[in-house]
Amino acid sequence: MKYLDEKITFHSICKKIKKFKRDYGYAKEMNSIRNFTSGHIDTDFLLFYDTIKSINVQKAIEAISSFVEILSLLLEFSAKLATTANSLAKQKHADTDERILEFKNKIEALLNSKVDNNYS
Repeated sequence: MKYLDEKITFHSICKKIKKFKRDYGYAKEMNSIRNFTSGHIDTDFLLFYDTIKSINVQKAIEAISSFVEILSLLLEFSAKLATTANSLAKQKHADTDERILEFKNKIEALLNSKVDNNYS
């Protein structure tokens, strides 16, 4: 199957993202932290303070470390895809250049045969 390794890598990264969301309470805990402290700093200082105070520092450090690992995998994956795309583009460019040269040679041959026919 074409690009099987890339599909496997992509699905592996997707699984890691789902696990990250599940392990670190993305839907509940992270959402409220983002909403009340960083994304939309709430005007209710007590809500802001209580949200900051509720952060488990050890768990936050683990989450950040895990997220950086995912980002690293995504960076490697996107670099591999970019390299593959570049190779494919170069091949297509080479194929196009080859076809252009064939057409050019055919046109020149037609022009030369027409010139030869005119002087005969």
